[in-house]
Amino acid sequence: MDAATKKLLAAVLAEALGIGMVCFFGCAGTLSGPLGQTVTHFQVAITFGLIVMIAIACFAHVSGAHFNPAVTLMALIMKVIDIKTAVAYVVAQIVGGALGYGMLKVGPVCPQLVTPSELLYWNAAPNATGPCCTVPHQEMTSPQALLAELIATCALLMLCCAVWDPRNATNTDGIPVKFGLLIAGIALCIGPYTGASLNPARTLGPAIWENTWTDHWVYWVAPLSAAIIVGYGWPLIFSPIPEPRVRDHADVPLTLVSTETKRHPKHADDDNDVKAGY
Repeated sequence: MDAATKKLLAAVLAEALGIGMVCFFGCAGTLSGPLGQTVTHFQVAITFGLIVMIAIACFAHVSGAHFNPAVTLMALIMKVIDIKTAVAYVVAQIVGGALGYGMLKVGPVCPQLVTPSELLYWNAAPNATGPCCTVPHQEMTSPQALLAELIATCALLMLCCAVWDPRNATNTDGIPVKFGLLIAGIALCIGPYTGASLNPARTLGPAIWENTWTDHWVYWVAPLSAAIIVGYGWPLIFSPIPEPRVRDHADVPLTLVSTETKRHPKHADDDNDVKAGY
């Protein structure tokens, strides 16, 4: 196995493990049964923010810590990665998300392994949508949910662009914390509207196990649309503006070019006139 293949496999595994951690620990933090009390919305938001922070700290140096098909699509658009890597990442993210949440669902099959089935619910009561499934609020229309997810995902992707920007290369300290705080903040704001998924792989895992597909398309169309918007919009609007470079006197205003310099008496006999630039 050559070094490039080994590097790609390591990155793919990192992507699967990263989103698996998010789905396992993040969704475990939403369950009320094991605690015997209601889990607040604030607790859920903080849980997801913290686990995203830890996952990025673990794997950012291996794969770039995308953990999200929308981030991967934007990276492909901006030529951060190639098509081969992008496809491998998306497959790993989908599989990792499904397996990560599946670890919570082994209860009905093997009750003593992780979570007993009688405790597998959230908010202190069985939920018709299934634990950790992201669905729009019942009062929201599909277009409203789509717009909410689109705006929230754009915020996440703009932070990714800022991190990738070469002008920000010296401001890399605390990147996992920045992403964790962003996820927690968005979850606090948008969670009551749509569940604040921002990530098709995070939504797909619980949806598969819980067979919950209410407006599922929203959680694919919105993030991937955001990836296209930000992926093309960020370089267009915020790309560095090259500073003008003066190459010869033809590019210099005439007022900056002196006529003839005063010669030192020692060189008075020189025949050549000397023109001074600038």
